[in-house]
Amino acid sequence: MVDISLLAYHRFGASTPVAVDLPVEVIEQQLDLLAAHARVISLDDALAELVGRADLNPATDRTRPTVVLTADDGTADWVEVLLPMLADRQLPMTWYVATRFVEEQRDFPNGGRPVTWASLRDAVSTGLITVGSHTHSHAVMTHLDASTAAEELARSRGLIESALGTPCEHFAYPKAMRPSAAAETEVRKQFTTAALAGNRRNRPGRTDPARLGRTPIKRTDDPRRFLSKVSGGARLEGFLREWYDRFRYQHDVT
Repeated sequence: MVDISLLAYHRFGASTPVAVDLPVEVIEQQLDLLAAHARVISLDDALAELVGRADLNPATDRTRPTVVLTADDGTADWVEVLLPMLADRQLPMTWYVATRFVEEQRDFPNGGRPVTWASLRDAVSTGLITVGSHTHSHAVMTHLDASTAAEELARSRGLIESALGTPCEHFAYPKAMRPSAAAETEVRKQFTTAALAGNRRNRPGRTDPARLGRTPIKRTDDPRRFLSKVSGGARLEGFLREWYDRFRYQHDVT
């Protein structure tokens, strides 16, 4: 078994100035690099490998990095910009949705127009997209008590399962902030996996599925930097980001 990198995206198309809103040409280039140089698998397949349930085909190229693609929040550009690119290359991806924004058609900060449930159903029907939870209100879970956390998670999971007709088994912590002990207990009750950040690769047999490491991708990542992240590099960046975010978001609730 080989280590697995989870790449974390947010927005696509560069319609806003935020650092995680990637231009179309950058997305195209990164997906082509992945198709050529990596083994891109679904999060469900990655979980099977991490816990030792997978039986890899002997022909599998284990010299290539293994990658899971993920995206956070739930903006319309996922379907309008990204999905056709994934379909062209037959690349699977997990989308973590903050359901309040979809349910109420409320814009995300910095000009993020929300995706619709109908568009998400169309995306899931391709067989490439798995939809997970990013809480209901994009709640930072660092200080949540058990009842508030349970309500956030159950509301989000219930909306996804009702609207899409598929199980919601995967979760990503908003802003990749570590949860309170009570909130983490609720996450473990309701989901099979949960993702943080840290630019950490996930090693089969040594990774807690409820604390998956992920590597954020930014507009400024050139091809060399991107491939380094794919292969498990940028650990210092991940450490510094986690330290900075603990300070920056220490009082945030969403």
